[in-house]
Amino acid sequence: MEIITNEFFLMQLQKCPVEFISQFGKIFLQLEIVDKPTDIKNIYTIGSKGFYKLKLQDARVGLFWDGKVLKIVCFLYNPFF
Repeated sequence: MEIITNEFFLMQLQKCPVEFISQFGKIFLQLEIVDKPTDIKNIYTIGSKGFYKLKLQDARVGLFWDGKVLKIVCFLYNPFF
């Protein structure tokens, strides 16, 4: 699966603790391998239009998948700010 990250998300991610970034990196590697986002634990569908939510520690990350490309959009909730 092709993955695109939003520049705003990357700026937010840099402000997170190293442990969180490490855990997110592991999930990112898993996303490259799977066929659909829900194949990974802690990724849930939001509605039916291709929107997903990743729960990682206390944070929530918004994802959008159009069937080919997964876009990591932004933090829906980031406890580290």
